Amino acid sequence: MIDPSSPARAALDLTEPFGVRGVAEPPTLSATPAVVNAIRNATGLNLTHTPVAPEHTLGA
Repeated sequence: MIDPSSPARAALDLTEPFGVRGVAEPPTLSATPAVVNAIRNATGLNLTHTPVAPEHTLGA
């Protein structure tokens, strides 16, 4: 378990197996809505699921 005096204490998450959330997790969460929004702006399609594949946008 994480040392309570550690600077990583701010990231403490008791639902994770080692008590700390992954450092790279939050940046990946913000990219998906931005990409889906860009596809919507370019094609006019309202995509409501991820991952988005080229097959979902064919014919737009």
